[in-house]
This record gives sequence, C-alpha cells and structure tokens, in this order.
Amino acid sequence: MYRFLSDIWCGRVERLTDITYQKGRCRMATTELKSTILEDHDTYRYFDKNGTELQEGDMIRYDSGRAQKLYRTDKGRLGTDATNPAWIASGRACECEYGIYPLEYSEMKEIEKV
Repeated sequence: MYRFLSDIWCGRVERLTDITYQKGRCRMATTELKSTILEDHDTYRYFDKNGTELQEGDMIRYDSGRAQKLYRTDKGRLGTDATNPAWIASGRACECEYGIYPLEYSEMKEIEKV
C-alpha cells in the first residue's frame, strides 16, 4: 500500500487516496487530488489546495496573499522566480535571471491558482 503519490505512478490519475500495486496493475480509491505533486521519472504534475492542476505560466496566490507566476525549470519542475522583483522593475535583471525556486510539497497546502 502506498500513501504518497510520488511513491508510484499509475498513468493518468485524477482521484486518489491510496494506491495498491498488485501484479503490475494499480487500483485507485476516490478522493480528489489536492495539495500534492505527482512524480513519474522526470515528469511532474502539480495540484493546488483546491485540486486544480497547475501549469507553466499560471498565476498562484499563497494564503498570505502573495501572488506569483509559475515557471518551469530545466529539470521539469514548476517554481517561482528567484530574482528580486525590484531589480526586474528597474531593469537591473530579467525574469528568472537568478534562478527558479521549485515548489515543495509543504507549500502546496497554501497555493491556489488564480
């Protein structure tokens, strides 16, 4: 029995709480995916606290009210711009010049797609 979605990949997953793996087949229960990251080798799927799938270019809002745009890293992860916004506004740097902070599992509980 696997409790975390990153433990095993069962193809196209829409609803899940537990996954059981028996004889090369996956069986899924029915609870919506919320606040999680699905991982299949080098492919990642992200779901906000409402169960909405997140994509590159989406705007997200944290519970604190802070809003940010999502970018894809060179490793296929989604994340937020690590560059100082004041530097971008002044022309001193461009978006993602100083990297991207990948989204972490712990953050997913407070992220909502706008």
